[in-house]
Amino acid sequence: MRFTPLPKLSLLFSTKIPRLQEPFYVQSPLVYISSNTSSAIWEPSGTSSFSLPSHSTFVQLLKKRPSLTQIKQIHAQVVTHGLAQNTSLLGPLIHSYIGCRNLSFARIVFDQFPSLPPTIIWNLMIQAYSKTPSSQESLYLFHQMLAHGRPTSADKYTFTFVFTACSRHPTLRGYGENVHGMVVKDGYESDIFVGNSLVNMYSIFSRMVDAKRVFDEMPQRDVITWTSVVKGYAMRGEFYNEALQCFNDMLCHDEVKPNEAVLVSILSACAHLGALDQGKWIHVYIDKNRILLSSNISTALIDMYAKCGRIDCARRVFDGLHKRDLLTWTSMISGLSMHGLGAECLWTFSEMLAEGFKPDDITLLGVLNGCSHSGLVEEEIVHGMVVKSGFESNLYVGNSVINMCSVFARMEDARKVFNQMSERDVFSWTSLLGGYAKHGEMDRASLTFFCNMLCDDRVNPNEAVLVCVLSACAHLGALDQGNWIHLYIDKIGIRQSSNISTALIDMYAKCGRIDCASRVFNGICKRDVLSFTSMISGLSYHGLGKDALRGSSILANMESLWGIAPKIEHYGCYIDLLGRAGYLERALEVVKTMPMEPDIVIWRALLSASRIHHNVNLGEQIISHIGQLKSSDHNGGEVLLSNLYASLGRWERVTEMRKLMVDRRSESSPGCSWIEVNGLVHEFRVADQLHPQIVEIRNKLNEILKRLSQIGYSANTMQVSFDLNEEEKEQAVAWHSEKLAIAFGLMSTEPGTLIRIVKNLRTCEDCHSALKTISQVYGREIVVRDRSRFHTFIEGDCSCKDFW
Repeated sequence: MRFTPLPKLSLLFSTKIPRLQEPFYVQSPLVYISSNTSSAIWEPSGTSSFSLPSHSTFVQLLKKRPSLTQIKQIHAQVVTHGLAQNTSLLGPLIHSYIGCRNLSFARIVFDQFPSLPPTIIWNLMIQAYSKTPSSQESLYLFHQMLAHGRPTSADKYTFTFVFTACSRHPTLRGYGENVHGMVVKDGYESDIFVGNSLVNMYSIFSRMVDAKRVFDEMPQRDVITWTSVVKGYAMRGEFYNEALQCFNDMLCHDEVKPNEAVLVSILSACAHLGALDQGKWIHVYIDKNRILLSSNISTALIDMYAKCGRIDCARRVFDGLHKRDLLTWTSMISGLSMHGLGAECLWTFSEMLAEGFKPDDITLLGVLNGCSHSGLVEEEIVHGMVVKSGFESNLYVGNSVINMCSVFARMEDARKVFNQMSERDVFSWTSLLGGYAKHGEMDRASLTFFCNMLCDDRVNPNEAVLVCVLSACAHLGALDQGNWIHLYIDKIGIRQSSNISTALIDMYAKCGRIDCASRVFNGICKRDVLSFTSMISGLSYHGLGKDALRGSSILANMESLWGIAPKIEHYGCYIDLLGRAGYLERALEVVKTMPMEPDIVIWRALLSASRIHHNVNLGEQIISHIGQLKSSDHNGGEVLLSNLYASLGRWERVTEMRKLMVDRRSESSPGCSWIEVNGLVHEFRVADQLHPQIVEIRNKLNEILKRLSQIGYSANTMQVSFDLNEEEKEQAVAWHSEKLAIAFGLMSTEPGTLIRIVKNLRTCEDCHSALKTISQVYGREIVVRDRSRFHTFIEGDCSCKDFW
């Protein structure tokens, strides 16, 4: 950096000072009247004589916020009149250039400062660069400033701008931490501006522990302080609860009122947490305090309600807006899409187009997903939507349409859209091939399609394509095609990533070539959980004694040679592998010596193997071993063994097992369901006799089951492990706790009211089927939370898609 007198400004203004804009009718050169301006920036007091303008004249001109062209004219006059050495003029000149966002000219003036610039000038430049993508230049200037030492010392504003510059680049986190040390050393840590910038920097770097420590140590906080920490928490999924707590703490300080940024951040946290009550409270707070529903706040409210399951509230917010923009329309469309309301999603989209809004890619994604979720994939609907939105030639939209058609196995429609696309990229091919693979349509013609992709010089198959095709070969048992793809990968020199290696192992194993799968596995230099899982599972498919031994070797080598600790999934595959191969005693020993508590999946695999090999004695040993564990889930294994006895027709043993389960009732959890009606929680157990309204409830349940049977429902008694006739089995499943709870809910609530039930165990298949039918017959939405997940039953369907 040079601080020498200004040379001739040939570099700044080309080869000569530009001519001032005409017209000029006075002798003084300081009349700035452009051809399209009615008044001058400055005019001399008279026209009869000429006097040299003072520096104060130029300062006054620069205070009038001139345009960039006028600033250059003033700058030229400064140089012409020999005032370029006047530091009191150069500061306003730099400030004016920065105000016009012309940092290059501001930097030229700064670098040619005739003396060491004062701190305020350094701060001007550091601040200006901190707001640009070239924020590293702020740190260069800061370094130069420190090198000159006092009296050009950094002040609190300098540190504030430096932290702002650091926060724009993740690679500058270490530099920011070092500057934090300087702040503490110079005694600026208690300044609110410095503290705010520090909290913001650490929040952006996801260093919330450091951000909160700075926040807690600040003697004074303002809305910016709270905003930084709330936004920091809200942007990280693991800190959503902390964001809500911090927001609640903020409201306890009367001197601080949340601004738009805080409200948007906290509503986003509520959306991700599903915290509906908190989100509603914030909405009430906004209304009560008459906070303007800006576009950002409205969008955040719509998104929060949609993600919390209240699309009706989201719609009310949307319908109540006097002015909507693309953000609010897109948020509403995405919310409807999320809830599978495809028809309403399309209708809202049509309304948006009618009001003159042009959708962006996010809007179109919401519409296409809405169609996918609702099965609205008729060709005329899809094509009409795309054409009407003006995106028929858009690559991104075309890819989304292909993907949507693929979801619902409309591969012919997907292929038509693909063929009509004027431009295709690797995602176009990937979406189509992925659809073929997903729906088992990867026949020879489809593999020929893959070959056509290879002939297209504009695209190269990516990892997703290769994994899709290999998975299809595995599904079809297409060993020849799988071999060819393997050769292609080796010939082209494609790096065998974890996903590709895993797909190759899986393909060879499912195509009957476990030897080839082993060669691929042995050739992997760096194995991970995926490759081990695929190899052990492949050996499990084949169930051969020697492969069981090979599986033992792999499991042992995972940690000893490759430093990968086997997880419970690996032990599950290995135990299943041993069981299929007939090594039941060895499998039991593995279960006993596992470093983690075996779950019900492992016991089921072992008991299943016992049943396959008719080894009832081992099944009894397994139950005995379960009884010795400090586990509250004893009867899970006992039920499995009881089912094993039942499958063999050994009803006396079934009775004994049931008696044992009754004797151990204090150690097990009986089936129990809870329902809340009018603020009271009612508890029901299987075959309950204790509820004060049990007679009416049983009568109602009989009425329900009779009505269900009239439309085709029949009890599923496959899971009843008692030696009973079919009628008695139907009675056994009829009085399950959730059925009693639903009967009480139907007789105690108004028609159309949502019913919520909580159950402590997994819902059985018969109750699941009955609840689906009840939701259809009685027109009720039923939400059941069992031990596995939430089930939402609407119009005869369940949100779990019958997989739980």
